[in-house]
Amino acid sequence: MQDIKSEINQETPKEDIEDLGITQVSEQKIGDELAISSNFSGYVYVMSTKENIETIRKTDFSFNNNPFKSVEKGSYHDFNIRYHGKTYFAIKQIKVESINSLKISSDYTGKILLVLRGNNS
Repeated sequence: MQDIKSEINQETPKEDIEDLGITQVSEQKIGDELAISSNFSGYVYVMSTKENIETIRKTDFSFNNNPFKSVEKGSYHDFNIRYHGKTYFAIKQIKVESINSLKISSDYTGKILLVLRGNNS
């Protein structure tokens, strides 16, 4: 896995990453399993560029047969990050407890950017 967190740190100020409580960022293909370094509890977000917001918003994503919910504008969960020179917006979210791997189900065919934010944020 690439050191994606250091890449977003180059584009997004470190204080912003810490303030957001981001613990991991990963670009994933649907169905691929993401290893998480420790038992993670918090929120997993599906992020999108401006160009793909409507497509991502209309697509269903799930983890362990539990659906992701849409992020409400102006809420705690409404944030964005810079990654590879583009701004990514939080579109979908799910709360998870004590997981050490993550496998997303969806009929979406492209890669997605996942952001994990711990409960302590």
